[in-house]
Amino acid sequence: MIITSHLAWVHLPKTAGTTTDALFEASGLKLYWRDDQSSPRKHLPPHDHPALPELPLVGRQLISNFRRLPYWLLSNHQHKRIGMELDIAEEPMRRGLFYRHREQAWLPADWWLDRFGIDESWLLLRCEHLKRDFLSTVGKRESLGLRAALHVLRVPVYNRRAYERRLSDWFDASDLEVIYRSNPRWASLEERVYGRLLLRS
Repeated sequence: MIITSHLAWVHLPKTAGTTTDALFEASGLKLYWRDDQSSPRKHLPPHDHPALPELPLVGRQLISNFRRLPYWLLSNHQHKRIGMELDIAEEPMRRGLFYRHREQAWLPADWWLDRFGIDESWLLLRCEHLKRDFLSTVGKRESLGLRAALHVLRVPVYNRRAYERRLSDWFDASDLEVIYRSNPRWASLEERVYGRLLLRS
């Protein structure tokens, strides 16, 4: 979690959180709270954070990164297979599920939205347009000058794994329908943020 004067950014896994942490650092904004990227606390929702009594959340707008659901599922799956070296199947991913290693269970992607309480009241930054959304959305609520913007634009992308990203190599049209139908909360937010879902006609 990162907290500025007016925002409380929460790190939804597999949505370019490490890069976003670097964007906040590059922006030069005063950070009232910043979880270390090497700590598992970075993925905790505010209500589960061990330092909750110390977190200056009052009056802050909640904000998180967001990603189109099929790409999020694929990224999560590849992180488990490549990064964690888990031998997990692909078929549950095609049903809109991700593998939660701690519970040894497949869960719907909506589980994360429920865990964080992410809904229409949150500000959401699109991973595909992260720097642009950061500058426009954060810049409307915090003071970001031209120099800060230039520093933000120079931040590299972190933790980008090498795997095939074409959706057609992983999902067919019926898979995409199932994925969105299995995660109605994510589908609703994605349609609001992106304008439409990735359903093929």
